[in-house]
Amino acid sequence: MLVVYIQKFERHMMRWKFYFYNPGGGWVLNTFNTDDKISLMFD
Repeated sequence: MLVVYIQKFERHMMRWKFYFYNPGGGWVLNTFNTDDKISLMFD
C-alpha cells in the first residue's frame, strides 16, 4: 500500500511517500521517501 502526504512550509512543499507491506500479520512500514516533486502528483 502506498500513502502520500504533502507537507507545506512557508515557501516550499515536500512530498512524503510511505510504502507499507502486509506479510499476513498486519501492515508494516517497509520504506519511505521524501522529495519536492509536487508536480508529479498532478500528471
